[in-house]
Amino acid sequence: MEKTLEEAKELLNSILLTDNTPILFLGAGFSCGASNKANAMDGCKLKEYIYDTLAKDKIGPEDEEEVKGYDLRKLSDEIYRIYHGKTELYNLLHEMYINTRPAEFHDYLVKYPWKNIYTVNIDDLVENIYEEQGENIVVQNKQRLISNSKSTQLFKLHGCVRNMEEGVIFSEDEYTELITRKLDAKLNKFSNDIQRDNVIFIGARMDEPDIKYYLKIYEDAGCQYRNNKLVFIDYKPSRYLKKEVEKLGAVLIQASNEEFLRYIAEINYQPDELDRAKMDLSYNGIYLLDNIVKLYKKPYESKLYEGNFCVWQDVYDGWTFEDSNLKNAVHKLDELLEKDSNIYCFSIYGRYFSGKSCLLKQLGYYIKNKGYDILEYRGRYLNTQSIINYVNTSANNKFAIIIDNASFYYEEIERIFTKNIGDKKLVILTASRTYYHQKRKYYLEGNCYCDYKQKDGFSRDDSIIVRDKLKAKIICLTWHL
Repeated sequence: MEKTLEEAKELLNSILLTDNTPILFLGAGFSCGASNKANAMDGCKLKEYIYDTLAKDKIGPEDEEEVKGYDLRKLSDEIYRIYHGKTELYNLLHEMYINTRPAEFHDYLVKYPWKNIYTVNIDDLVENIYEEQGENIVVQNKQRLISNSKSTQLFKLHGCVRNMEEGVIFSEDEYTELITRKLDAKLNKFSNDIQRDNVIFIGARMDEPDIKYYLKIYEDAGCQYRNNKLVFIDYKPSRYLKKEVEKLGAVLIQASNEEFLRYIAEINYQPDELDRAKMDLSYNGIYLLDNIVKLYKKPYESKLYEGNFCVWQDVYDGWTFEDSNLKNAVHKLDELLEKDSNIYCFSIYGRYFSGKSCLLKQLGYYIKNKGYDILEYRGRYLNTQSIINYVNTSANNKFAIIIDNASFYYEEIERIFTKNIGDKKLVILTASRTYYHQKRKYYLEGNCYCDYKQKDGFSRDDSIIVRDKLKAKIICLTWHL
């Protein structure tokens, strides 16, 4: 889909003006208009400069034509070979890209609360923009990530001129190592984020091998058929970019960097404290059930009885059934909530494929109808402080957080019991396999906690309930058709 900026404003607003703010990805084109010793050279001019400065006097006349014909990545590998190391090229790159000064329009970047910013640029342009505007930013330019959920985070995927000792991604071998190195935390994080969140690309050149790698992950995961969107901002898009956009089901907006950033400033999105708490939840893979409900399909035919995992709409639309197992779990949960506490943990455990996840959602739906605000965790790292911040900021008084496969987070859950939430109530509903639950439940014991063993079989009475439920749903579907 290709649009002008004016045509795309409605779409952009649906992405930008939301609790789940998008990720920003900055390519080499974003630095156009900025100033440094490189004067924002394009790849060809930069290659010529590196060749003239570091290679020209070090190779024989017989190799001159071949080496001058190398692309930038291959030339960088040649420089490393000539000097038996990376020091000379690194020093040159540091001199060229340190203290990159923004153009006036670059300052508009801080006018929007980006979820995260990723960049393949090694210059310090974004850092200078935020610092000069007095805005906080956490720069992730090392192999190990800094834990921070309150400030905008900038992930330097190709390294950083302010931290050259960590290395940069410039040569052919370095690109190859980057996309084959499974333990790169920044790359792994973006590979996951692009499958789940809306991403806006500015100045992303399609000849960057790792950008192709990220988009291939997106395509292979079938993400173009999901709700998240990829948006490319490009003033003069290449034919190749247009083809990629079409293939990925993405959106291409023909606009300059300056036009887009000015639009960001115009919408003047200034979320209040509660909105920011909701964003923080979203950043950490925690979703509000009230928002999930908005995505329900009508009419809906459940796949639950074909072996698919239970989803919230299965519960909301009455596809699940009230057997003795659910009744017993509800009774035990009610007993727990009668205890004198304001933080509770109810842990379901049982065999694999025994229905724990389904019961977890049924209990969540049960207390939703008792006035609880329901959150569901779907992330990789449980940030308990984001939960507490939301509870303390919201006008609601009762909350529940749903955590499946929770045994790996029992230590973090234990910390929640030490938090102050005033006179509010927070219920932590978890599900785990028996082995892992028994192995780690000592973190929960001693708190207002109980566990519940999931029954993994049906009685005859339960089977009759299932039969009658399916009959009723088939009649209902037939009537709607």
